[in-house]
Amino acid sequence: MRSPIVPFLVAFNLLTLVLLAVLVVQSIATRSELDQLHRQVAAAESGIGSGDLALALGDLENRIKEWLQATGGGSPLSSPAADPRVDEILATLRRLESRLDQICEGVPVC
Repeated sequence: MRSPIVPFLVAFNLLTLVLLAVLVVQSIATRSELDQLHRQVAAAESGIGSGDLALALGDLENRIKEWLQATGGGSPLSSPAADPRVDEILATLRRLESRLDQICEGVPVC
């Protein structure tokens, strides 16, 4: 004589197997996404150095000054630093640069 609980146990085992299969597939997908992100981060880190970043910030600062002069933000005859908007933008850039230095403090690649 079979117990009435046997069909319940069989169904429970099948459900458990399906759940385990879903977990395995999900972990494989997550693992491949994680590997892809690691490759992207490694590629990004290898392409950016602190000297390159400083040059890019300096170039950005110069282009902003030129843009402000070209659009009437600063008189070409006067010093660009005399315009309060230029000072405001430069202060923002300096705050961003110092924040970047804080973030990169313990990271050797940054």
